[in-house]
Amino acid sequence: MSCFDKNWFKNDYGSKVLQAFRQKDKIRVYGLIEKPTLPGSFTQYEEVKFKILMLGRSFSGKTSFLNSFVSSKINDKEYIETPGIQITNLYWPVKMIDSEKMMVFNLGFWDIGDFASKKYTYIQPASVECLDCRIFVFSWIDKQSFVEILDILKKLSLEQSEENVPNIIVGTKFDKVIHSEIGPELINEIEKFTNTKIINFSSIVNQSFDQLSLIMNRICESQMANKKPLCKYGDKCFRKNPNHLKNYEHSPEQLNYENSNHKDQDNESLNKSEKLDLLTKNLEKCTEQNKHLKDIENFDLSKISDMRKFVTETNRMEMPEDFYQFLEFCKSINESDPKHALQDIGIELTGIYDLVIKGYKLDYRLHARYFFDPPEFQTVLKVLNSPSETHFGYFRDDPDELPVFVGVSEPKLDCKIHIKSDNLFGALNWYLDELLSGRSYKIDSPLEIVKKFKSSFDLWCEKLKSSKSFSLGLKTPRIKSREKKVNAKTFHTAGLVVPVDSNGFGYRDIPESYEKQKQIFKIFCDKSQEQKKHASDRIQEIITLIQFANDEIDYGMGLEFGLNMFCFGDVGLHKFVKIILPITYELLGRSFYAEIIVEHLKNRKE
Repeated sequence: MSCFDKNWFKNDYGSKVLQAFRQKDKIRVYGLIEKPTLPGSFTQYEEVKFKILMLGRSFSGKTSFLNSFVSSKINDKEYIETPGIQITNLYWPVKMIDSEKMMVFNLGFWDIGDFASKKYTYIQPASVECLDCRIFVFSWIDKQSFVEILDILKKLSLEQSEENVPNIIVGTKFDKVIHSEIGPELINEIEKFTNTKIINFSSIVNQSFDQLSLIMNRICESQMANKKPLCKYGDKCFRKNPNHLKNYEHSPEQLNYENSNHKDQDNESLNKSEKLDLLTKNLEKCTEQNKHLKDIENFDLSKISDMRKFVTETNRMEMPEDFYQFLEFCKSINESDPKHALQDIGIELTGIYDLVIKGYKLDYRLHARYFFDPPEFQTVLKVLNSPSETHFGYFRDDPDELPVFVGVSEPKLDCKIHIKSDNLFGALNWYLDELLSGRSYKIDSPLEIVKKFKSSFDLWCEKLKSSKSFSLGLKTPRIKSREKKVNAKTFHTAGLVVPVDSNGFGYRDIPESYEKQKQIFKIFCDKSQEQKKHASDRIQEIITLIQFANDEIDYGMGLEFGLNMFCFGDVGLHKFVKIILPITYELLGRSFYAEIIVEHLKNRKE
């Protein structure tokens, strides 16, 4: 039995309200940050958001079925498969039976191209996250499309899931069938699994509005069977009407989205020294990161005729000149073991240096990659016994280009990457100054040894000036030049750079401040299910805006938002990162970074 009044909009008042939701005989489509402008008398209503996933094989009519609701035109002569994820948000008003209560459903239809979901395996898991309803679409003139849906439903019926997601079955192109191969026994079987009747839909674009309203009510009712809106009085509700108790949830837990950022900030208020003290206490729990290297296979480096070519091919990125000159400096200190040549100052060579020095056969996309290291950052030095896991790495905006600077990261403190010169000599010079001043880092070696090392280092750099030009300054001309190109700061503060053409295409701003983004991420990761859903809706809205931006070549928006989610550092956001970053890197022509982020997320551990 329906809980909606299906004829309420046929009176004068209902007809006036409905004008905000319709456009001629179609349902009006609003932008993601728009809402219907309702009559002044229509104020007492509750908005309910639902996520709906469209399922069905290619060309079964998913997109056509959805487009028949709205004012967009369909070319019957040319069928193009949905290239990725297409999200359509529709508003639909309903009135409860035996009540003056009005509800507005914000229905988010997720239409996923079959080819895209198979090529990008991370799309499907993200699409079913926080799902409220499935709409299975088959074509009456394609029996296989029906059989595939039936197989999926059978598998779903065998799964032990706590979520009871309602299913709706839609049969398209019903008007084109004279005799269908889909027999009554198959129809009865699928209706048994879904406990609902098939909605038959013709291929005619101009459906009557009455028919569209029946379908929209059907979709909303299917979800009301499992989800009830919150009563505004919660557990303090005084009403005893059975229909009210049946139709509304009386949970004591209410959404508190806007004020949640004022809680749980104790850890964020800790300063750097306090964090280091806490980390140092747990240092004995850490294990040496290089123990696993003992059993690794090795390349025979004696057979390598061109080391630089070998490094580039194995690393899949070219290393800069200072990388090799820095190795020569380490060999001048300890020819037999350059990896540990800098141990007196608490430094060890790592990352791609393990290939050059030891010939280790490793996956250098992940080797020495720390929790907060984005694909752009490649670790080459680490500070021994560092409670903050301090490490140095090259940062390059594009894998096909040389690094733009050397940065320092301390992942046990935060996600920030601090720019320290454009070469390893300049970065090490900064580190030595920090040791001698006693400002940030402490090592076991006496200060006299550090001073002696600094003198030797200065002599080497002076000697190197005659043949190579490596600046020891922090803010070199190259770094200043890049600063002018930075499109956005990002959470890691090192910034991002994407190409922007003369017309300004390439980057657009995210419609939320960094503080607001952090607030949304925190709510999604830490809060109750209701609050989490609110945050998830906003994240998905921004993802849709990113898709629009990608269509207009503004790839920087997706890169910024994806990196910010990655840098927030909660694995709960990985499903969104998997949607955004790999595709963004592909669009930017940075395919190697797409590989790195996918593999890193699979193995990402603090």
